Amino acid sequence: MLGWDHIRIDLHDEINADSIERLLARLPRSTTLEIGMAITETTGVSADVIDMLNQHGQRVSALILRDLKWPLPTVKAVAQIRKALQGGPASRVPLQVSPNGYFVEINRTMPFELDVDGIAFPVSSTVHTDDADTILANVHAVADMITTARRLTGKSRVSISPLALYLQKPKAGDRFPRSLIVPWLTSIVALSARAGVGSITLSVDVLENIVPTD
Repeated sequence: MLGWDHIRIDLHDEINADSIERLLARLPRSTTLEIGMAITETTGVSADVIDMLNQHGQRVSALILRDLKWPLPTVKAVAQIRKALQGGPASRVPLQVSPNGYFVEINRTMPFELDVDGIAFPVSSTVHTDDADTILANVHAVADMITTARRLTGKSRVSISPLALYLQKPKAGDRFPRSLIVPWLTSIVALSARAGVGSITLSVDVLENIVPTD
């Protein structure tokens, strides 16, 4: 993980404030964290996480919120997170929301009224099928997705998190052509950068195919 701009960590029973503290202690100071967190109107952020954010907020590039049940967090749930973080350094951590599913949950033409600093959404060129022609045809959609997300939400800060070969493990097995992975990734990153995306988080299945193991 040395040398990465940022790493995404999703909070759950086995990943908590203590494990994030240990991770930060081992990472270079230049590497930040995107912290993903599932919320509802009845489950907020724990005191331990708030303490960690107050202590290490400058090393957290975003707190990415998604709902456990609904396509997007509710206005009330986000407001409760804002209130919980008030009064300390944690209040400066950017809040972003991510759909509980795919980009289409943002693209519902519904009013976007969430008090957040930006949005994040997953991207994969194999959402419908994974033949080479479909993968190549879907590459150019990423710029339109970023533009549409900004128009629908009114937020300029947009992140792709994660960028994956597959957002769900295919039942029929991975058929993504290995010869396409690097050119596909290069094209997605170039188009996203041109569209002004703030950050791109690579999924494990991408990293496994581009990072040398020896």
